Amino acid sequence: SAKDLDQWANQVARCMYMVGIRDTDVFQNTSGYGMFTGGLGFQYGAEKLGCLTVPAAAGNTKRQIKFITDFGTTCLYIIPSYATRLAEVMYEMGL
Repeated sequence: SAKDLDQWANQVARCMYMVGIRDTDVFQNTSGYGMFTGGLGFQYGAEKLGCLTVPAAAGNTKRQIKFITDFGTTCLYIIPSYATRLAEVMYEMGL
């Protein structure tokens, strides 16, 4: 229901706030937006906090890096193994 979605967004926003994310952050979401609920949950939570959100979705590493540089991303929602890969590609690109 709409109430469930609102409560979900509030809970995610609270978790994000506890780790230091604020309305001044640029939040890039590298999770999928399909049937896996993580992507939408973090999108809604970031919006509740008032962050500028970049719904980058999963994959396409060079596009992710372009978004990071173009939007000035200050925080990412990313799984650890993909964060490692992203860092490797950034290193290869001289960033």
